[in-house]
Amino acid sequence: MAENNISFSVAPKLVELIRECCNDPKALAGVALDRFVAAYKLKYGVSDFFTTGIIECMKTCPFSLNIDEATSSSNKKVLAVLVSYYSPVKQQVVIEHLASVELVKTDASTIFNAIKDLMDSNSIPWKNLQSCLLDSCNVMRGAKTGVEARLRE
Repeated sequence: MAENNISFSVAPKLVELIRECCNDPKALAGVALDRFVAAYKLKYGVSDFFTTGIIECMKTCPFSLNIDEATSSSNKKVLAVLVSYYSPVKQQVVIEHLASVELVKTDASTIFNAIKDLMDSNSIPWKNLQSCLLDSCNVMRGAKTGVEARLRE
């Protein structure tokens, strides 16, 4: 479900389908997975596994970042960070969600520091960063103090 971006609301139906297609229905008779359990297992179980794999690739492969700031439905400022890199396992370029960081302010300094903390806390070498995709607002693209200018420094 996580790898294919399948909604949690279809988790119970997906388990039913697997049960119907299975050669040994007794093996899956006791398996149940409602959408809340699926969300919990993804967030507190499988999430670390995926994140660790992404970070390990970022430590050894060149990558690009796609960074955007938005306001969530609960009026919190969130910085979404996607990473694009060539996966030696999948043998193709992949785009993965690296992190969503909640911000108090959305100025260039705060956004840059959030990206820096993300890179430093995971020991990701800056030399592997090839490019950064940002929107065209002044905070991101400012020639002297924008996020892009700070990243270049």
